[in-house]
Amino acid sequence: MRYIFSTILLFLIYINLLSQGSYHVAGVVVDERNQPMPGCHVSSNGSNTISDARGHFYLGLSDSKPITITVSFIGYNKFDTTLVTQGNHHLRIAMNPDNVALQEVKIRGKSYKSTANHSREVIDQQQLSRQITGTLVGSLDRNLGFNSMDIGASASKPVIRGMGFNRVVVLNNGIKQEGQQWGADHGLEIDPFLTEQVEIIKGASSLEHGSDALGGILQLNNNSTPDPGISGSVQLLGKSVNETAAGSLLVQGAGSRLFFKMRLTAIDYGDYNIPTDTILYLTRKMPIYKRRLKNSAGQEQDLYLRLGYNGDFWRTALSTSRVWQKAGFFPGAHGVPDISRVADDGDRRNIAYPYQSVEHLNITSNTTIQTPHSSLSIDLGVQQNNRREYSQFHTHYSNQPPPASDADLELDFLLRTWSANLRWNYKISSGHTLTFGGQQQWQNNASAGYSFLLPEFDKSARGIFLKHQFDPTDLIHFNVGIRYDYNNLDIAGFYDPILFSYLTSNGIGADEASAYA
Repeated sequence: MRYIFSTILLFLIYINLLSQGSYHVAGVVVDERNQPMPGCHVSSNGSNTISDARGHFYLGLSDSKPITITVSFIGYNKFDTTLVTQGNHHLRIAMNPDNVALQEVKIRGKSYKSTANHSREVIDQQQLSRQITGTLVGSLDRNLGFNSMDIGASASKPVIRGMGFNRVVVLNNGIKQEGQQWGADHGLEIDPFLTEQVEIIKGASSLEHGSDALGGILQLNNNSTPDPGISGSVQLLGKSVNETAAGSLLVQGAGSRLFFKMRLTAIDYGDYNIPTDTILYLTRKMPIYKRRLKNSAGQEQDLYLRLGYNGDFWRTALSTSRVWQKAGFFPGAHGVPDISRVADDGDRRNIAYPYQSVEHLNITSNTTIQTPHSSLSIDLGVQQNNRREYSQFHTHYSNQPPPASDADLELDFLLRTWSANLRWNYKISSGHTLTFGGQQQWQNNASAGYSFLLPEFDKSARGIFLKHQFDPTDLIHFNVGIRYDYNNLDIAGFYDPILFSYLTSNGIGADEASAYA
């Protein structure tokens, strides 16, 4: 640990050296809703800079003239002020929109694709609406280097440059989403209509988010402040391949300080059409009647609510969501092959055995404190992922009795996660930014059902990092940093006495049977 503290001390000394000079003017630029404004042009006494992604700017000055500050941005009134006294100044600048009515202007052109290998890609809400397919991850499948691993019609998981599962981190409003990385049939439980902006970071991002981000990050944001007043929208989706009918209602509003958002989503779909009459399962051909994959129908119901407050130098929001999905499995590829189970039942939208039921509950708190030189973000989250798989009781050995209750509950996966993230950004000068942060996570997993998926466990994980970013130009960026992680995993033992009895009755030795059980 002393090496880490020594490194931090060296960074602090480095900050002090970089900060030496005659004097400086630093600040943060916000809009009429107290949201940071990146890309503002800031000039003072012949020096110029651009506000960064958090609205911060820094100008180093050395002459003895009065300080004149000018801030401009398209669509906003120019801000001008003069500082008579010299010395370091820390400012908060609020821009006012320039309401000018213009006649219609049409611009026509042709776009071209760049061959550059972009490692970071941002998709806004308008583009997401055009690409929506029924799942959020499926809607992003067109982006270069990103793929969707589909699990039926209602669930999918992200793959970035060939990496997925525990090598891709999904951040939902700053909190790591848990659940999709636990198996090939676990999808990402996110309302496909909810997200306002998606950022895909391709490549290793382990410094800030730990080893799970080795493949990349899928960052989902829904934290914008609505326009003043009450507004809303309705989105509809239909697909012929499985007769999908989906709708989503958004109601939102904002006052001078408070704001809220509420979204309700419902999705219903039938059995999937496929271009074949048979499939092969365990070396056996299974017929597909009417070319419809029996029992692949499903339903989804989502609820989201967010309440927030915008202060002069800080903003905070509390959000809660519930995602519920019920989806059937094709009975011809589940358990022992049986042609009688795939016979047409005449109902395209019913959900029979086997099927899965998934419920994801999430409560998140996001707080940001802005100062002219820095910003502090605190994200807290609690989530519960419950996935149940139902199938008529069956076993691979003859003497296993059915459970006394929930006899057809094959798998029950209940994961509870508590998360706390802290991130502090400090703008040292116009080309240097220091970032310090830490994460703490606790997990508890409980399992049930007559089959076995994952053992019960308790996990705690914590990590801290320090990063320095140097931007000599707008196109060149250098990063250097250090991270320290400490994890603890306590796995409960699992023993199946019925399996032990079955193996020993078939002539297997006690030691070998005990190892399998």
